[in-house]
Amino acid sequence: HGAVYLIGYAIECWTKAYMDSNGIAWERKGKDPVTGRSKSHNLVYLLGRSGLGPHIYRHPFENKFVLTQWNVEMRYRPDDFVGMEDEAQGLFGAGRKLAKAIKRRLI
Repeated sequence: HGAVYLIGYAIECWTKAYMDSNGIAWERKGKDPVTGRSKSHNLVYLLGRSGLGPHIYRHPFENKFVLTQWNVEMRYRPDDFVGMEDEAQGLFGAGRKLAKAIKRRLI
């Protein structure tokens, strides 16, 4: 669980670094009108705003990671993947692949 959360946070940070280094403005304090969650932690918003998504997350596990599984509040829910080790490993692998793809665009 912790690894899935942290790799999602890495995706968030790398995407923000990508936007900042390329002069792409993004809302640091705005809320999503649908979910009420902060846009600055929303991977769909960040990847879309950066121009990196959704084409960067085409694999089913990557898509699931970005669209439905990862959110900043999961750090407070340590039991999200209890009994779902294969799912957690698949999501971590997908998140790791995404983080690397974004990082490569920075270098």
